[in-house]
Parts: sequence; structure tokens; C-alpha cells
Amino acid sequence: MMLARFSIVRLLLLAFTLGMAACTARPSSATSVAPPGSHVEVPLHLYVGMNRRGPVVTPEVLGDWVGQAAMDFAAAGLSFEVASVQYVPAGSIDARTRRGRRGLAELGARDGVHIAIAGPLRRPRKRATTRGSWLPRQRVIVLSTEASRTTLSHEIGHAFGLDHERAAKNLMCSCDRDPQARFSKMQLAQAAIAASRWQR
Repeated sequence: MMLARFSIVRLLLLAFTLGMAACTARPSSATSVAPPGSHVEVPLHLYVGMNRRGPVVTPEVLGDWVGQAAMDFAAAGLSFEVASVQYVPAGSIDARTRRGRRGLAELGARDGVHIAIAGPLRRPRKRATTRGSWLPRQRVIVLSTEASRTTLSHEIGHAFGLDHERAAKNLMCSCDRDPQARFSKMQLAQAAIAASRWQR
């Protein structure tokens, strides 16, 4: 079975890569807004799409995404632990249809933040593609293989209740964000409060 062939080796490589990304993440330049001694570890559950060639993204790319999110939320006293990785058929990650969203809702039934990675994504009822999307009813983040390094941080921000911003230097801008984009102190404070319900 294709899933079995990839799962053990890829899971070990993925765990190593994500662990290294978290360990080598440079400190955030933002001033900490978390109370002294407070720390929230948020579990991440990853669902990686598989096609005939294998996983749609490499462990290295996933490591970059998670490592960037760790840096972006560090000043809020938040860290992320990859609690589980599952490989699923890429076609089963569907946010456009009601049936597909029901399937995604089953993923988000457990604690933590659930992230499904598929191939190129199209917005519901639109022709334009999207890099990622937070589905609040399903409690699932869906990422495209076209996601940028900061897309996961942006979508986790939505999961923590943050709204879009217009400034390109803010990570919650839905535009082509500035490479040095950051969360504001107010956003980090809001994320720190909201994240407590996502931890174990």
C-alpha cells in the first residue's frame, strides 16, 4: 500500500526536520507580550496529501513553515509541537464542496491545530487560487503547495481569532506580505489568550 511505504521513513524524517526547525529558529525581534514564566505549547496535527509521486510537500518545506510560525509567535509565549502526521490521498482534502468540508470537520474534532496540505487550491465558487485557508466551522487550516513561508503563521493567526490587516508589514495582511512582516503587540497578546484553548 502506498501510504504504508512512505509513512515510517517520511514520518521519522519529518519529525527530525521539524524538530531541528524549532531548535534553530532565531528569536523573534518583537518584545515579549507574554507574562513572565507563561508558556503555551500548541499541538499541531498534520495531514499531508499524497499523489502518485508521493507527498505533495517535502519534510524540509514543512519544517520551514512550522519553524517560521514558531518564530512569529514566540513573543506571545507560544510554541508548537508536531503531535501527529498522517498521509492522506491529496484528493480527499477538499474545502470547496459540502461533502469535502464534512470530511475535514472530522479531522478537527481533536485538540490542537489541524493542518491539511493539498495541491493547488481554488477558492470556493472562484477561479482564483489561494495559498491557504482557515475553515472555522471545521477547525482546520488547509494549505496549498503554493503557500509562502509565512502562510501558516497567517492562518494560525485566524485560528487564534485575528482578523485581516491592510499593512503589508503585518502578517495578517492578505496581500503579498513584506518579507519582514510581523504580528503587532496587540495581536500577539490576543493570540496568547486564545491559544490556551488549543493546548493539550
